[in-house]
Amino acid sequence: MVLNTISEAVQRFDESPEIRNNPRLGDNLKSVLRRYILPSYDFTPEELRHQLDQCLAKVSLRDLKDFEAKFEAQLQLLQSQGTLPSAGTVRNYRSALNRFRGWVEEQPWFVPVLPVGPQSDRAPVMSVGRSKAVLTEQKRAAKQTFGYLAAFPLQPQVLTLESLPETVQQQFLGLEAFWTKPDVPARKGDPIEAAKFAICQNVLLVFVDWLSIEKALPAAELNLQSMGVMEDLQAFIEWGLLQKQGYGWASEVAEVALLVVKWANPQSKQYHFADVPVIWPLKRYIQQLKSQREDIGFYRLQPSEVSERLRVQLDRYRSFCLDLEVPERKGKAIAEKTLKVYFEGIHAFLGWLHRYSPWLTSLSELELADITNLDLLQPFISWGINVRKNRYGWAKNVGQTALSVAKFLNPQARRKDFSDVEQVELVREYARYLQEQDRNQEGKDEPEGRLLTFQEAQVIVEYLKKCCAPLDKYGDERSFRAQLQAWQRYLIIALLTYCPVRQKEIREMEQGKTLFREADRYWVKLKPSQHKAGRRTGKGREYPLPQHLTADLDTWWEKWRSTIPTSHRLVFIQTGANRCPETQGRPLNETGVTDLVGDSITSATGILFGESFEVTPHSFRDIGVTYQRRYGRPEQQEAFAELMGHTPQEANRTYNRQTSRERTQKADGWWQLQLPLSAPESNHLPKVIPQSWSDEDDYELSHLDPSVTENLQLKQLRDQVVLALWALEEFTWAQLHRANVGDLVEHDNCYRLEVNSREGQREVLLKPQMTQIIRRYFDKRTALGEELMPLSPFLIAIGNRAGGKRLWPRGIQVVVEAYLGKVSSRG
Repeated sequence: MVLNTISEAVQRFDESPEIRNNPRLGDNLKSVLRRYILPSYDFTPEELRHQLDQCLAKVSLRDLKDFEAKFEAQLQLLQSQGTLPSAGTVRNYRSALNRFRGWVEEQPWFVPVLPVGPQSDRAPVMSVGRSKAVLTEQKRAAKQTFGYLAAFPLQPQVLTLESLPETVQQQFLGLEAFWTKPDVPARKGDPIEAAKFAICQNVLLVFVDWLSIEKALPAAELNLQSMGVMEDLQAFIEWGLLQKQGYGWASEVAEVALLVVKWANPQSKQYHFADVPVIWPLKRYIQQLKSQREDIGFYRLQPSEVSERLRVQLDRYRSFCLDLEVPERKGKAIAEKTLKVYFEGIHAFLGWLHRYSPWLTSLSELELADITNLDLLQPFISWGINVRKNRYGWAKNVGQTALSVAKFLNPQARRKDFSDVEQVELVREYARYLQEQDRNQEGKDEPEGRLLTFQEAQVIVEYLKKCCAPLDKYGDERSFRAQLQAWQRYLIIALLTYCPVRQKEIREMEQGKTLFREADRYWVKLKPSQHKAGRRTGKGREYPLPQHLTADLDTWWEKWRSTIPTSHRLVFIQTGANRCPETQGRPLNETGVTDLVGDSITSATGILFGESFEVTPHSFRDIGVTYQRRYGRPEQQEAFAELMGHTPQEANRTYNRQTSRERTQKADGWWQLQLPLSAPESNHLPKVIPQSWSDEDDYELSHLDPSVTENLQLKQLRDQVVLALWALEEFTWAQLHRANVGDLVEHDNCYRLEVNSREGQREVLLKPQMTQIIRRYFDKRTALGEELMPLSPFLIAIGNRAGGKRLWPRGIQVVVEAYLGKVSSRG
């Protein structure tokens, strides 16, 4: 677990023995944070007084290292102004701050920022010691369950583990120790669970039994290492396939052989054992077996398998979708990217129809129209979900593909939506069903693994900027290409962090065409054809790039990018490689940006946090929306969604990764108002009427006397009652006006408020917290000398002229609007 904000750390500190033994320490800490630390973050005094927790939630825990300097700077400022507090107060505040920092740094969840070194022109540590390929292999190995070997086990016919020769028994023990013991450096990877190894051990015993029976090897020649001999392994797998075992079983047998080969070659110097000659032939054989598996093998129709007749049909369909004017289409052309999705669905369906369907249709008989036949399409969708483990998002896309093809096949339709064609309507109905299934699929919006937080993304951006230094950590000069790559990595990830637009808009940024330098910053200006929503809305987009990145973008363009001669003015480019230097200067493609971001984040998180994250460019949209919804201002939601190219509703639905608990927690205490209940220090009248004053309280100030203090307290309690009852959405203004004190009734320790309406009398159950608010209000009225009777008004006006009288409906509405702004009438 990693905490990210000062707010989270303060909450943990409040629960610690340090605070339980010395509650004053917690008060001092909050005071020093509010008065000496947080003002440097430009929070308003109002925010610091009433929203301290929310302010602390916006400060990264990694800023803790700067708090001491901020505290001393604030003390110097106060001293220069002559407002420095007493030495005892300063000592208490400094002690609270130091004790908090010391406690945080001792916690197991605290991740310190790694020091860069004494010289700013030196890059920090830039190698985590594990490549992305290594991390991917570790995750793949962890997910390997040997499910087919467990579900369809073969049993040895003759041999048992105890009946094996002593040498083979020792090999089994050595193999088990190699793969299950925690500290085995020669393994170069994580151990596997004992349960997994037991499955592998069984198939190895079957293999040795097969050697003794099928190959008639004498006991003295039996050897586990024979499983790493390609000829023996292939012969064993072919024998297993004849025993009705499938390719899932076969590929996992080969994976077990890979374990044996690694155990037999502990002298290997490479993580993947690539210096062992048999490794690569064995891995290619594993991939060959996997390609034959129905659940994971490649099944799409290949270009070489497309018949001439089908090719003509696909070409006509492409023109139908993409040509600018096609009367039969009865609508706009689709995007090239959308057509690519459709073609993937078509080739997947036809490949299944040829390879795995019950009909095993020959290549010459495959037709585009087959995908609109629900008797074929529905079994394909079921197979894709049940066997291939695809999600309904995939099924929804295939359904839309079938609908598009159905429209193409029915140019005679007269209606714009093709609703007069029965075939189109049948396919549309099925496509809607798949869309509904996708919308309701459980876990659809849950990300894989923990989402990188915005604070962590900020730390990564700072780290990547330090990686642009001209010298490496040893002080040696870095190559031009190394610095070029570092600058590009830093700026692309910084833009994704602070301006989470689609990666297409970043890789297609071009000086003078979509990117424009204005007086204080850069602006992106896109035509409708240059962004995703433009084809639908017909509108362009403009948005600013973060102002604090302006100087770095200038440096990138003037010092680095301009040195690469190109025929275009794209901001970001391929930087080339030793094996293919000719690619330098070419435009980046989607895969290039995805790999650049993924590799950079994997390396940076491994160094900074000790845990490597897999992040795509699209993940930054989740990160941004989640952070903004969690801590940002509500009035920014629409503008932020516009920046991303979405509506606020779509941004919430697609990218907000707040948990249900986080979202509903904000409603906790909704009935409580941030109203001060303590009396003013002076009985003097305020110079201005409080903002929450209602019209009925707007009496002549000259008539007020010292009782205004008591009246103000009573008014605040009454206003709490009004707002709490209004929030229930159960009462009209008139019903609240007519309510009497006696209408609050108790039954079985539960309070209900009886109200009269045209439909008759009804009771509204009140929560205990709301009852407490009402009781405090009644107690205050009693303390001020009022004798509460059953027919006494429930809500009263307050003031010298109207004091004690029943509050009218208009007065109730005025009270609500004084706090919440204009609200709809509830006459």
